[in-house]
Amino acid sequence: MTRRDVLRGFLGAAAWLAAGRRRPVRAQAGPAAREVWARIDAVGDGVWTVVSTPSPDDRTSFATLCNGGIVAGRERVLVFEGFGSADGAAWVAEQAQVLAGRPATDVVISHRHGDHHGGLSGFGAPGARPTVWATASTRDTVLSEDGIEARDMLEAAALVAADVPTTIDLGGRQVEITPYAGHTASDIIATVDDVTFCGDLLWAGLVPNYVHATPIDLDRTVDAMLGDRTATMVPGHGPLPDAAVLDEYRALLDAIEAEGRRSFAAGQSPADAAASFRLPAGLDAWGAFGSLARSFEVAFGAWHRQLGR
Repeated sequence: MTRRDVLRGFLGAAAWLAAGRRRPVRAQAGPAAREVWARIDAVGDGVWTVVSTPSPDDRTSFATLCNGGIVAGRERVLVFEGFGSADGAAWVAEQAQVLAGRPATDVVISHRHGDHHGGLSGFGAPGARPTVWATASTRDTVLSEDGIEARDMLEAAALVAADVPTTIDLGGRQVEITPYAGHTASDIIATVDDVTFCGDLLWAGLVPNYVHATPIDLDRTVDAMLGDRTATMVPGHGPLPDAAVLDEYRALLDAIEAEGRRSFAAGQSPADAAASFRLPAGLDAWGAFGSLARSFEVAFGAWHRQLGR
């Protein structure tokens, strides 16, 4: 998935958001910081969410692209995600300095896609940048691509274990990094207190991107991840969801699985299955990056690949 693919998809998603369809969201007070591309909200003592707000009418609103967060301890400040551009990351870094009273010392990258790591160079000048945390799979996959900025940060990344949680101590506050798979071969989430930053394992109001997905793993991961519906779950894309939207997301994945399995058993192509597929009742407000038909074609294709192994 190239940067151009990401931007093209976001234009479709932003158009969907701007069209005034129902937006799943938890109740929120006024933002701690706001720009055209994102808002930052306090969701706990020393914990803030970064929720991207792209607009199809303003390409500058594509600065952050993905959601993320800021967590402050007594000694260190962690930012979850590297965001989609250096400008977006620099803005988040600036806000972390303002809100936490010190610069970001650690940046956690949830997975391999460019809208989650493409802004790393915005986190300060070489020699004064925070430590990047990622799995070896994510680091190696990103470094194998051409045109990667902040290569030095990725090469020096602190590695997250691929099979057990890793704890990052920020000084009086611990962030637990848990490895999963599903959206890609190697995904991680970050949990602090009752807030979980989910990366692209969770989407709100938008059909998830299955381009590198292993759907069976994704379904298992979502079941494990969404066990506590009272926690604040921060999706990789879309507004902060409430418990009802989390149920809708689970129902959406079930509907995609059912059609993926049906079309595979029938020998139908993913494109043909997507052409006739419709969202179940109650999920009609969910949109997609680009067209729904294309999103479902990619999703069914992922199911076909996994079922055919």
